[in-house]
Amino acid sequence: MLKEFSFAAVLAISACASTSVFASTILTIDNVSGVYDESGKAGSNAPASGVKNIRDFDETVGNPVLNVVDSTHIFGFVAHRAKHSGSLYTDKWAMDFGTDTYDVVFRWQAFADESPIEFDGRFGVDGLYIILGTGGELRLGNLTGFVQFDLDPIFGNFTTNNDEKALWDLEAVKISAVPLPAGAILLLSGIAGAAALRRRKQIET
Repeated sequence: MLKEFSFAAVLAISACASTSVFASTILTIDNVSGVYDESGKAGSNAPASGVKNIRDFDETVGNPVLNVVDSTHIFGFVAHRAKHSGSLYTDKWAMDFGTDTYDVVFRWQAFADESPIEFDGRFGVDGLYIILGTGGELRLGNLTGFVQFDLDPIFGNFTTNNDEKALWDLEAVKISAVPLPAGAILLLSGIAGAAALRRRKQIET
């Protein structure tokens, strides 16, 4: 059964700035919009047509950087190889949404060439991580600015000698409304509550 989680509350109170150290050569892809295949291995997970290829993401933090200009849907593949446990197979990348706001959802689904099908790992947004099971959906909420993503299938342990493989996709839908920071929402709630309390006192007197 697919499980749904939400990062929205966590992201609302987290710092947006990232302190990660970048590699000397960063691939920057401008004018990103539409549908992309991250590795060329997304297969049936991606649409049959209209898909643009981008390079295979790897273990380099924040590389590549995708400068997003409109709604974008990325399909990808990740694996943790049973016979090469010391190898790095993480997918790390960054998306710069600029001043626009995007409703972002991350989905993943384990698969295998043989039984049993298993997958564990973790998914991170700007250094905040959630543990993954065999499949599910993470609703990341409204994101803006520069955001780093990290899909780490190496986290966790093998229970068999099978490879752990998963198809994933990240969908970012451009929206017109600009979300208020959590502090501003709390402030407005407090102001509204104070105003209601004053009205009540005026009525009672």
